[in-house]
Amino acid sequence: MTERRFGGFWRRLLAFLLDSLMLALPVMYVTNVLYGTGDIEQVPVVYLPFIFLASLYFIVMPVTKVQGTLGKRILGLKITNRNFQRITFKQSIGRYFAEILSGITMYIGYLLAAFMPQKTALHDILAKTYVVRIEKDT
Repeated sequence: MTERRFGGFWRRLLAFLLDSLMLALPVMYVTNVLYGTGDIEQVPVVYLPFIFLASLYFIVMPVTKVQGTLGKRILGLKITNRNFQRITFKQSIGRYFAEILSGITMYIGYLLAAFMPQKTALHDILAKTYVVRIEKDT
């Protein structure tokens, strides 16, 4: 059996930051051109659709062949179930909304990934998922 390498806290954080930039920069550019401000919170007509599309991105991408967001893929990570297989749509929805708990606990839910043996954050524990390093073909 192959030994699994789990995605650590810092790599996961960097992946999230990359995803955030990839999602926010185009929207900020468009709102700046159309409305004179890059602050989407000041443009409600853009803000709510942005939240909806970002949510779809974070829910749908883990279910695809990529098994995670583009940020995770760039950093060599993927999201799996406890059998190291692709997660279901139901798991992805649960994982996404469980991230709210990871955040409202003063981000302690996210910090768990730095200390848990399988590098699981609170939302991973609740959704029964892992974030693992993509294995290289040898």
